[in-house]
Amino acid sequence: MSHSEISSLILAALVGFTTLTSYLSSRQKDARREIRLARAAIEDMEDWRHRVTLLAASSGVALPDAPDSWGKYLNQ
Repeated sequence: MSHSEISSLILAALVGFTTLTSYLSSRQKDARREIRLARAAIEDMEDWRHRVTLLAASSGVALPDAPDSWGKYLNQ
């Protein structure tokens, strides 16, 4: 192999590595954003659950233990 062929291979490897690093960094940022959104959704759900519990307690309504069944229970 000539010097220019070796230089071309090294350059191609560096470009490939840089591209891969950039792609992985982008995916990591996307994953972190998705995790933040999921955490915010969980916090919103917990806040909603807490508000429904307080509202029910202040109204004298006894809710079932399983929050999944609250909607059916409250719509009766």
